[in-house]
Amino acid sequence: MLSGFQAGAGYSDELVQGFEDSFGPLLVGNDVANAIHYTVTQPPHVHISDIVVRPTRQDYP
Repeated sequence: MLSGFQAGAGYSDELVQGFEDSFGPLLVGNDVANAIHYTVTQPPHVHISDIVVRPTRQDYP
């Protein structure tokens, strides 16, 4: 099923399935929300300047 992003980008169900076949389970909104939650709940002395969230089998940065 296409997300709002995938639909807006014009990605077909087949293209998205190809991504999932190549990269394993794709990210969902909750995955990104969890990363943001982790970042903003760190103590004041912790500075997170960069974060990359991607499927575990993605082979490029």
